[in-house]
Amino acid sequence: MEKRDVELQTIIRKLYEDNALGRISDEQYVSLSRDFIEEQAQMKERFKLLEDQLGQAESKRENSIRFLEAVRQYTDVKELTKLILTELIDKVVVFDAEKVNGKRMQRIEIYYRFVGLLS
Repeated sequence: MEKRDVELQTIIRKLYEDNALGRISDEQYVSLSRDFIEEQAQMKERFKLLEDQLGQAESKRENSIRFLEAVRQYTDVKELTKLILTELIDKVVVFDAEKVNGKRMQRIEIYYRFVGLLS
């Protein structure tokens, strides 16, 4: 995308020169330059979107690494303590109990630090 951006800048510059030297008409210049400028704008939008997605992916990766580092400390846990819970868990959501097939069921969601809800 960066290479194409440089190409578009060169094309637009040459179009301007061709128009200034009378090689192409003003109408041709306006039409062609509009198309290239529009392509350049769309490409910059797409590039920004890709950068944002890359940043989000990198953030998720870093958070996963942090979570794994925290979990490694507690691989041989014999007892669940308040310290362990605060290190590993952000929140626990407990839903209202429901009867399913005559049995009492209660859904619980555990949101872990750095990675959120695991499915």
